[in-house]
Amino acid sequence: LSRFLKKKILRYMKYFRNDSKIGINLKDFTKNLPIMQADSSGRAKWINGSVPISVFGAESDFILDEQSIKDTGRFLGVEYKMLPNQSHDVMLGSGYI
Repeated sequence: LSRFLKKKILRYMKYFRNDSKIGINLKDFTKNLPIMQADSSGRAKWINGSVPISVFGAESDFILDEQSIKDTGRFLGVEYKMLPNQSHDVMLGSGYI
């Protein structure tokens, strides 16, 4: 790796290190998931159409699969789109435009 790339990686690793210091109570977290706010059709009760909504997924995402993006689109009442050749952190990937 080039010196520039190593420096860039170390910079971002500092951000991730800070994020990893916070614990999550999964039992409490699960009770507050947005899906718990869904109506009988599986859509969010709080959607009123006043704000435009878009749902995008990344084709090369190893964290969120296409099914989870599809489910999010359905929950929000919109079609989803997959971004080709992109990873989870789109703006950090080499293919970001």
